[in-house]
Amino acid sequence: MKKYQNISRKGGWPLLDNGKTLRQGSSDLKRISILRKRLLLSGDLNPESKSNNKFDANLLKAVKRFQHRHGLLVDGLVGRMTQEALNVSVEHRVKQIKSNLNRKLWKNGTSDPQHILVNIADLKLSVIEKSHIIQEMRVIVGKDYRQTPLFSEKILYIVLNPYWYIPETIILKDFLPKIKKDLTFLKKNHIELYSNWKGEIYTITPEVIEWDTLDSHNLNFQFRQTPGPHNSMGRIKFIFPNDHAVFLHSTPDTFIFKMQSRAYSSGCIRIEDPVWLASYLTKNLTNWSREKILSVIDKGTPTKIELKSQVPIHIKYFTVWIDLNGLVHFRKDIYNRES
Repeated sequence: MKKYQNISRKGGWPLLDNGKTLRQGSSDLKRISILRKRLLLSGDLNPESKSNNKFDANLLKAVKRFQHRHGLLVDGLVGRMTQEALNVSVEHRVKQIKSNLNRKLWKNGTSDPQHILVNIADLKLSVIEKSHIIQEMRVIVGKDYRQTPLFSEKILYIVLNPYWYIPETIILKDFLPKIKKDLTFLKKNHIELYSNWKGEIYTITPEVIEWDTLDSHNLNFQFRQTPGPHNSMGRIKFIFPNDHAVFLHSTPDTFIFKMQSRAYSSGCIRIEDPVWLASYLTKNLTNWSREKILSVIDKGTPTKIELKSQVPIHIKYFTVWIDLNGLVHFRKDIYNRES
């Protein structure tokens, strides 16, 4: 933090004027000169590189380093998103660091030698063994108004080809308006209706329900989506019982993982490579392998896998941290928790 405080005391770093995307070979000498000064102050540009106003290989390397530290697409192009990150004041960065320190988020907050860490602000899941990250993958987290909660638990079991037992909040806010407009919405989305999940269970025919009269006071039956490629849970979910009804799962909407902003879920965490994670968690089980998991998924039968080794999972919110190489990383405060 002292480094950033010193930069602040000396007047901060220069702001980059808006303009066309800068790239290697660009000829905007004024903006390139400002870019070099900015990256030199933050330590991304090697001070031994030649001082000139060219966008050369050294500056390209510095831009990519900056993008990596700020969770941006590492393409070496200084476009809108990179310019926005460059123009965040050093005073704001100091406040970010203090906020993370005050909330005790500077470290993982766990001494577990093996664990899974989901950093919501980074939109990533990391599998950690003895302080080493052995795998990382992108995640999709809750929207700003349906935020993924912070907590720690242990993963107890995996379900292949899961049903989706649809929460009442999603039915009321998302589905019910669509059902009232088009009753075939249920069939199109492979959703079944049931009386309840306790005692005598029986199915309900959608056509006998007076949908226009339904609200939170009289919605007294259950909705379930069948397993398959259409299922919102995808083909795999990872269960760690908690009071928030949150879990990890795959998704049929894999295109979202290509996006930089991925706060799109209703609170649960969608993961980029569920087959890898399922294989990792079942590696000590005699009857399971990656091939077996894929085979069961292909058959489509709901299958529960009890885990002998219950790996801890920690869902955290870091907007600043130091990686194993000593690099300081910053992320956007996507849930406005630091404002």
